[in-house]
Amino acid sequence: MFRYYDWHARSFTFLPGTLTFLLFLTATFLVSYLLWSLIEISGRKGIVAMGTRQVSLRSLRPTRFSLSPRQALGGLRRAQVLAAVALVALIVPTVYLTKYRPTIVTVSAAQAQERAATGLAGYGDVRFGNRFELVAVTMRPLAGDPGGVELELVWTSLGPQQLRHGVAVHAVDGDGTIVGQVGYPQDVNQSHVDGGTHWLDVVRLPATRLAGAQAVAIGLYRESEGFLAVDRGPRDWDNGRLLIPLTMAQSTPEASPVPGEFGIGSPVASPVPGLEGLPELPDPTEGFIERVNGEVVRRPQKTPLAVPGDQPLRVTGWAVDLPGGGPASAVFLVVDGVVDRDLASGVRAEYGAPRPDVAEYLGSDVYAPVGYTAELPARTLTPGVHLLELWVVARGGSGYYVPTTTMRMEIVVDETLATPENG
Repeated sequence: MFRYYDWHARSFTFLPGTLTFLLFLTATFLVSYLLWSLIEISGRKGIVAMGTRQVSLRSLRPTRFSLSPRQALGGLRRAQVLAAVALVALIVPTVYLTKYRPTIVTVSAAQAQERAATGLAGYGDVRFGNRFELVAVTMRPLAGDPGGVELELVWTSLGPQQLRHGVAVHAVDGDGTIVGQVGYPQDVNQSHVDGGTHWLDVVRLPATRLAGAQAVAIGLYRESEGFLAVDRGPRDWDNGRLLIPLTMAQSTPEASPVPGEFGIGSPVASPVPGLEGLPELPDPTEGFIERVNGEVVRRPQKTPLAVPGDQPLRVTGWAVDLPGGGPASAVFLVVDGVVDRDLASGVRAEYGAPRPDVAEYLGSDVYAPVGYTAELPARTLTPGVHLLELWVVARGGSGYYVPTTTMRMEIVVDETLATPENG
């Protein structure tokens, strides 16, 4: 059960993490209780009975039982019946969520066309096996990682079908040899979509995976079918991959995934630029404030972490877009945003640093470039207690996630603390 929960945790991201964990513990308790009451207790009684009386070979012969269903149910205690009913009530929605609920980031037809208008010329409306269409491709330099690129892929389904294919994103050299890659499923739950459904994938290739690469190759595949045939554009692998030169990343206009986007690391005032007009998303995501000025944040936090006011405040950690199935669009460090949003201030973090430990934890290399660093200049904050939060913007800029416990912490700015430089 623990392995099943770990594999399918992303299917429950629309629920608060605490509630999901409590439901899992409840299911575990119900299963344990039924096994204990129906099997273990009966087995123990049998072992005790064998030890307290002489058992002859004659008595070990099979006995024919004739019990009606009513008699069999009568042997069950009411608590056992209620536990079985409650377990079934938990299993049915769980099976639905882990097998049929889509985890893709859907967009409207108008949003898809807007992306097509600002995307790479000649790389729109590319069909893959007459089953899917790549409506638009956007390629831009990866923020915070010189030499890296970020791809936005807008797809549409050409008919009702299940999303069973894998998406291959290969960094290739001049001969088409793979020098780096990112692979991910179309949909973790392989859900069914209607024809005309549009969705957005955001793929980040850090510079470490692009060493020696000249192009990015995109393909859709299944192990039983191979790669779907691409109908147009530069291709290789017998029309199995669409080739996009990396040089096009320099000429791609910004598609404004975050309204009011501004420079990385720029201090912001109220309301926080880059978050203006963005709605709060009900689905939770994951992220951590791990270190403040190099000091590990202990959790649960019992007292605010004391920091000096005469040095920059440097915050590091990681954040992902779990409902979107990949890295976030942007990460902001916001100060006192929950206490009074009219006084919210903060910075947009440098985002996209490699975090292989996070990729291993979440079970996919797509979550590797999710580290962030945010820095507030010295004396930005007034003395006293302040609340730090991570506001994580969803892929495509559709909104931002409400911070969870590990995405917030308290600090106290103490002017009496001396930095090492000031002795």
